[in-house]
Parts: sequence; C-alpha cells; structure tokens
Amino acid sequence: VMERLLEEASFTAADAGAARQPGAARYLLQAGSFRSQADADSLKASLALLGIEARIQVVELPGGETWHRVRIGPFADLQRVNAVRERMAGEQIDAILLRAGG
Repeated sequence: VMERLLEEASFTAADAGAARQPGAARYLLQAGSFRSQADADSLKASLALLGIEARIQVVELPGGETWHRVRIGPFADLQRVNAVRERMAGEQIDAILLRAGG
C-alpha cells in the first residue's frame, strides 16, 4: 500500500513537468469551490490523506464575492487524471475535469 501511495504521489510533479511542454494539453481537476477558506482547507487536507496534492485558488468575482477553488494538477495525461478521479470517487469526492488554457 505504501509503495502505491508513493507512486501515486508522484502524479503532480511528473504531470506538471509534462504539461509545460509546448503544445501539450493540460487538464485540471476541481474538487470543490467554497466561500469559506476553512471548507477549502478541509477538502485539501482530505485529499492529502489520499496522497493527492491539491492547491487552493482564491478568486474574487466582480460582485465582490470570494471563492476558494480546490484544484489538482495540471496533468498532461488523461489516464492519470482518470486514475486520480477514481481514487477520489472511492472516497465519495467528486471532481470536475477542466482543460487549462495554453
């Protein structure tokens, strides 16, 4: 189990390097979007326990509302995206697939 977690933990670093290649498609997973920083931090911590590295993107909308998006990636390989999504689904964590510009 530990070996698998170490292998899967390398997704973010490996895919981030591949995603920087010119012309490479880049994908992100968004696991949630919250008004509360605490809710976003809680989801990020839950993902970390699964060996999934996430980041929180803070976005202020034109009306002044602030949202905290929990995102994973970028990924260059859809197979890796799907593997991470399956692991998350096993813990009842849904995510939407986003294609990053670039």
